[in-house]
Amino acid sequence: MIRGLRTYGPALISRWCAPRRFVILTTGRTGSELLASLLDSHPRIVCAGELLKEGRTFPTQYVEARAGMAGLRGMEAYGWKLLLSQYRNPSGTVRGIGDPDTYPARLDAMGYRLILLARRNLVAQAMSSIRAEQTQFHHYRGDRTAFTPTEVDPVTLMAFTWVREAETTALIETIGAVPYLRLTYEDDLLDPACHQDTVDRVCRYLGMDSAPVSSGLVKVAPRGVREMVTNFEEVMELFRDTRYAGYLEDDGKPASTQLDQS
Repeated sequence: MIRGLRTYGPALISRWCAPRRFVILTTGRTGSELLASLLDSHPRIVCAGELLKEGRTFPTQYVEARAGMAGLRGMEAYGWKLLLSQYRNPSGTVRGIGDPDTYPARLDAMGYRLILLARRNLVAQAMSSIRAEQTQFHHYRGDRTAFTPTEVDPVTLMAFTWVREAETTALIETIGAVPYLRLTYEDDLLDPACHQDTVDRVCRYLGMDSAPVSSGLVKVAPRGVREMVTNFEEVMELFRDTRYAGYLEDDGKPASTQLDQS
């Protein structure tokens, strides 16, 4: 009971919630940890991680409680990360959120500003997913551990790429007509020189003053897929005549993507 009161109790004092609230919607492996770290370094913003990753009996009250705690600390804005799979799970219904396809709209109605974070290079995103499943390796770390290329099954990489593309499309569809700020990893996070400008954009979107920010996370993985795998030619042979071939180049920017057209 005591643990429950500590967890959900602050939701009872909603008038103390941080006046500006936001949620980062993503599919994972998009640099969301880096974005959250940058925003959390702002002196007037608290940006939490994946609050619904473990599942919550009362998800709305749990999130409101965290916003309440931020407000009690005098913070001006509170945000958190939400992955598509955490509210639109094909393996079963996520308790407490109602219709998953309209959950982003309900968050908007609750006062949360939506930030869509996606990754343009779907093959690099898929490669990151494979490495995470196999080794729990994160591309951004607090140290400078060297990156080691690995061999990858081209068919597996193709399948993961297709899944990431489908997830990005589904994420955009669930947001629908709800207003949101769109960020992409390659344009807004990949280059450290863009970090401050990205946070400035988020602050303008939230209607608050920006401030200098920084992150202790550093990029470990190389930019291009060619440097990530040891059997690049084998991968290229499978991808060559597909719509994903352009992602194998260094810039990772095919002429047209679902994200660009949204």
